Amino acid sequence: MKRVLSFLFFVALVSCGGREEPIEQPVIMDDDARQVDSIVELEDSLDNIIVSDYDMSMVDEKKRKDFKENLIRIEQEHGEQWDFCVCAVKKDSAEKALLDDGISDEHFEVVWARSEWIDQKCQAFDVQSEQRTPDQRAKRQKDIEDCLKGAGVN
Repeated sequence: MKRVLSFLFFVALVSCGGREEPIEQPVIMDDDARQVDSIVELEDSLDNIIVSDYDMSMVDEKKRKDFKENLIRIEQEHGEQWDFCVCAVKKDSAEKALLDDGISDEHFEVVWARSEWIDQKCQAFDVQSEQRTPDQRAKRQKDIEDCLKGAGVN
């Protein structure tokens, strides 16, 4: 009888004793969620490499990753880049000055040098949006006009 009681005591002790924490089930993500997470992580890591404070709101969301990769390459070659609207305003100003009929040769050389410097700072602006179709060209022109209007130029 002692053996039976000892055995029952042992079984009760083992069954009540060592409580284990429940095993957490891994969260299973579908491929789309995984892809979105990896794109966000990649874009965040690209943001850490980009030197410029480039306003990404003017960049199509579908093309933002490619644009950021291109921006990194452009910055390595040409330095910090200005955003779309800053470039639109500065390029417009330089173009108007260069096309002014009353500009002297000396002043033309100064404005031309400034224009070339602006081009270095606006390489990303030049590759930002596609201009293949008439609709794409019209959209870009409207974006430029909106920037100029916002700056009080037009």
